[in-house]
Amino acid sequence: MSERLSGLRCALCKAVGYLVVDHVRGIASCESCGQSALVSDGEIERAGA
Repeated sequence: MSERLSGLRCALCKAVGYLVVDHVRGIASCESCGQSALVSDGEIERAGA
């Protein structure tokens, strides 16, 4: 199950609205540049998703 994180900016390419989080794998990734990061559910909730 993945969810778009609207309004958040990619730290690498600065694109807004391209971040997607996969809750099962615990990975957030940018659809624009491909950058990804491991995240916990607590971090996702604080980001406003």
